[in-house]
Amino acid sequence: DLPLELRQEATQPAPISAPPASGATPVLVAEAAVHGWASALAAEVERRLAAGDRAIMDTLTREFEATVIRMALKRCKGRRIEAAGKLGLGRNTITRKIQELSLED
Repeated sequence: DLPLELRQEATQPAPISAPPASGATPVLVAEAAVHGWASALAAEVERRLAAGDRAIMDTLTREFEATVIRMALKRCKGRRIEAAGKLGLGRNTITRKIQELSLED
């Protein structure tokens, strides 16, 4: 169900020397390409634990929700009700989350 560009990225390993994405180290970028998003998430949690971050759940949950909603809205050309349906959310829930996550244009 993933868009073609995401499926291709997941099957093609990134070079170790790839520029870091959003603060990730090049090794984590390569690991994400080879092992998928769950491994990248585990590595990010480990990095944050080592740094003493005490808001990991809140921060990563917000980032996850924002990414999922943003991608669904993009796929549905901004139609919230359609995006909500694809995500298994109600229209009020997606509207509330869009506001909470400051995703409005």
